[in-house]
Amino acid sequence: MDSLREYLTSDDPEQRTRAERLRAAIGLQYVDSLTVSPFLVSLAERSIRGELCLAECRKELTAHYKEMIAGGSYDMGTADAEFAAINIAECLGDDRFSLTPAEFSSIHRRIFTGVLRHAGEFREYDITKREKVLRGDTVDYAPASDLTETLDYDMWRERKFSYEGLTAERQSSTLRSSSPGSGRSTPSRRGTPGPPRSLPSDTSGTLASPSILRRSRRARSISVMRSSGQTIRISGKAWRAT
Repeated sequence: MDSLREYLTSDDPEQRTRAERLRAAIGLQYVDSLTVSPFLVSLAERSIRGELCLAECRKELTAHYKEMIAGGSYDMGTADAEFAAINIAECLGDDRFSLTPAEFSSIHRRIFTGVLRHAGEFREYDITKREKVLRGDTVDYAPASDLTETLDYDMWRERKFSYEGLTAERQSSTLRSSSPGSGRSTPSRRGTPGPPRSLPSDTSGTLASPSILRRSRRARSISVMRSSGQTIRISGKAWRAT
């Protein structure tokens, strides 16, 4: 991904913006211990230069993985990471944002449709999780029936809080402790993978491949600073993974 760094100092402001978004999107895959292939990096470079839009990158990525799947040689984790990275870059290019449960669900769905079977869906049942630090006891998660109301309250508190004047360390600490979905209000859904399905023939939607569906056993976390200065955090525990 270092090859994308040079575009951060481009004289073209649009190139710089595209580079920032794609480097953030790809970098988030490394944070989750996933990697991307040189093929995606080359697509990213072409997109930064304005040769391809992100929808065209997705189309080429689809064709690439169709060939890989047909040949029986592909890495499930890499496929997962690359499709999610394209989706994240698209989200970063959309400055429309409201801190609401509906937006929370929408962002997760836009990023993980085709990657997670139940992307953007809140759980419909209560959950527990034994924690070693609690000597086997569970965190007190909000009941499924109260999720929307609980998230709405958490987000109302976040909207009322001002980060003005806080150090970067204090901002980071506050975001970790107050992020929707990171505590008892997590709308996590756990499930088992559905049957593999082939890539769609069209490229109007987000990609779905057998490798992605089998690889995505857990929902991944997203923490992105938008161009407007707002930070979006979607907890790794927050969604049903397949």
